[in-house]
Amino acid sequence: MRKMILAVSALAISTMSASAADLAVKARPLPPPPLPVWSWTGFYVGGHLGAGWSRNEFSEGRLGQEFAPQDFALGTGLGSHNGLGPLGGFQVGYNWQIPNGPFLFGVEGDFSFADLRGDHQNSSSAAAAVTFGCFENSFSCSAFNLLNAQERFSSKVKDTATITARIGVTSGPQDRTLWYVKGGAAWAKTDFADSATFSDVACVTVVLNSACAAANSSLFSSGSTSRWGWTVGTGVEWALWDNWSTKIEYDFLKFDGHDVTLQGRFDDGDFFRRTVRVDQQIHQLKIGLNYRFNWGKSPVVASY
Repeated sequence: MRKMILAVSALAISTMSASAADLAVKARPLPPPPLPVWSWTGFYVGGHLGAGWSRNEFSEGRLGQEFAPQDFALGTGLGSHNGLGPLGGFQVGYNWQIPNGPFLFGVEGDFSFADLRGDHQNSSSAAAAVTFGCFENSFSCSAFNLLNAQERFSSKVKDTATITARIGVTSGPQDRTLWYVKGGAAWAKTDFADSATFSDVACVTVVLNSACAAANSSLFSSGSTSRWGWTVGTGVEWALWDNWSTKIEYDFLKFDGHDVTLQGRFDDGDFFRRTVRVDQQIHQLKIGLNYRFNWGKSPVVASY
């Protein structure tokens, strides 16, 4: 009887141990599924809308001395103005995000249709006096001339474009936020115009007799220029869903001084040509929407 009790006890202990081992194995938790990871790698196209502000500074150019060469010297300031207006266009580019890392490199080209308008008025005057001999040098004669000009310079930035390299950093594998900086070449097409009125007073003195005459005239001249410069910018882009993302971006475009030829006619039909020098910069604020293709996309593991 004693031996039977011991055998039953040993069997019960063995059974309980096996059950406990089974329970311990079954209680192990399964690993959680991997979190979805957003990758910025791929080609993309998109569009943008926004506003622009231009700054245009005018000075005399190489051929800007028709009326009074001694006073209107090369580089003489002719005033400045700001232009403001809407813009909109499209962009295309490619991003490559370092696998398993937050850093991104890319290239982008964009084109904007713009309507940035501005103008300013500039007043100038020039005087000249000459003394000379007349009547076979028996008497002293003199001549005096005074020219006053009222000019209104205007500008309209019509198109802009940039070709840039981009460097960015993402805020995390699941937080779909990208901050980037960009820089490269810029292009702009701008129309310029000058509407002016002139008043000219000329006096001639012979001995003690003087005679004066006044004349008024007006003209309109215009010209257009396409100019290459440089640009820098920065922006933030947010992934929305699937392959879509939206962004807000600021760009600064700079175009160093360049000559613009203005051509037109006086009110009497005479031809007029003038060259002014313009130093221009453009600021752009854009909101855009991009669609990214999966071409060239490589898998990204959430390890950072």
